[in-house]
Amino acid sequence: MVVDDEEKANILNTFFSTVFTVENEMLGEIPRNNENPILRVTNLTQEEVRNRLNKIKIDKSPGPDGIHPRVLRELTTGSVPQDWRIANVVPIFKKGSKSEPGNYRPVSLTSIVGKIFEGFLRDVILDYLNENNCLTPYQHGFMRNRSCQTNLISFYEEVSYRLDHDLGWVSRVAVNQPAVLRRAEQIQSRRTVKKDWQAAWLLKAVTCMDLTTLSGDDTAANVHRLCYKAKHPIRDDLLRSIKMDDSDIVTGAVCVYPARVTDSVKALKDAGCHIPVASVATGFPSGQTPLKTRLAEVRTAVDAGAAEIDIVINRTLALGGRWEELYEEIRMFREACGESHMKTILGTGELGSLTNVYKASLVAMMAGSDFIKTSTGKESVNATYPVALVMVRAIREYYWRTGNKASTRRSCVCRDGGPMSRVVGFKPAGGIRSAKEALVWLSLIKEELGDDWLTPQLFRIGASTLLGDIERQIYHHVTGRYAAHHDLPMA
Repeated sequence: MVVDDEEKANILNTFFSTVFTVENEMLGEIPRNNENPILRVTNLTQEEVRNRLNKIKIDKSPGPDGIHPRVLRELTTGSVPQDWRIANVVPIFKKGSKSEPGNYRPVSLTSIVGKIFEGFLRDVILDYLNENNCLTPYQHGFMRNRSCQTNLISFYEEVSYRLDHDLGWVSRVAVNQPAVLRRAEQIQSRRTVKKDWQAAWLLKAVTCMDLTTLSGDDTAANVHRLCYKAKHPIRDDLLRSIKMDDSDIVTGAVCVYPARVTDSVKALKDAGCHIPVASVATGFPSGQTPLKTRLAEVRTAVDAGAAEIDIVINRTLALGGRWEELYEEIRMFREACGESHMKTILGTGELGSLTNVYKASLVAMMAGSDFIKTSTGKESVNATYPVALVMVRAIREYYWRTGNKASTRRSCVCRDGGPMSRVVGFKPAGGIRSAKEALVWLSLIKEELGDDWLTPQLFRIGASTLLGDIERQIYHHVTGRYAAHHDLPMA
């Protein structure tokens, strides 16, 4: 039994000095720059020192030198005393026997000036490591906004993903194409609803519409006009004629380029309505720009006020069967979206097969998409009924397989501590121009997913010209004749 304080300190010091972390060689080599640049410590300027000293928290305890932080606030020059280079190491007892040195954790209390210089060196070293790609995405220690806690959260999420979303499920997917085509033909051949029922369904389609402008000549004036139409999609006198003027018929969202988000938010705010603004992003429509640029584009749109982000996947990853990489990209987009809803555009006309469409749908939902969307509207083949059937059945199977209508990786927490999942929605886009087509899409969703999905929160139609035809059909329902161009100028 050791009772002398000095002997205790020596024993603990001997133990602490022998404890080192051995790096696991199985982690692989750290990526390095071929040019092997030399790490150089830059000279510190008086301004940098002054800025550091101004950030000192004066309520902290002094180090071994006994100098109070309040004094150092005014310190700008001077030599470095020996006391500033040493530290007081305090053993903190963890658990177990107090006579065992391994049950203590060393805590080093260094001088304030020493901590300042540590901050300088840390910044220089981190800048070097970042510039030369020496840090992997799995680095958490010594990184801003990352810690042991974020490391544990990432580990937990990865384990949960492996347990709940085995990508082996994706690799085993196969689509019965002849059966899909027969079902799609059956849906198109159905007789549509008529008269009052047709008007009601068309108004439902309006509320589920993303009114869109994605042209190279978009201006603030164009966007302002679009936002006005989003708030007044059907002429007020027509709505009064069918007693729907008090039903708050507005479109589901307004969809624009990131550069026009601010204009849209302002126009809708001035109009006194709360229609969400959606923005395309991630290198729309090709998805071929660098990942860093795509992530920055998402953050820019979110910062501008976009409540919904329509991201587009890199189809190269899907065509090459690189589903893990596709999953990681979508997951990063999901994190960049923050609280904004994320609609993932698959670009189905460029995926090559219905099987790839199904697989891409599953991966997008696993990565946390709030919606999966058929197309950008810029491809040669856009929203088709066979593709839609494959996607909505992927949503349905995902629900059956996981027990949730949403991705567990984007689950919220209820007040009682239990999971509260977000529902995965569906959005066809591109080539939907007539009211008759809108009715077919609504019928498809009702039959395949049920009435729960027939809401703006779970079903959207991406369109730029569809609203004009719907308003003409409502006009015909009310007046018995089709409208001339001057009757519906905004359409």
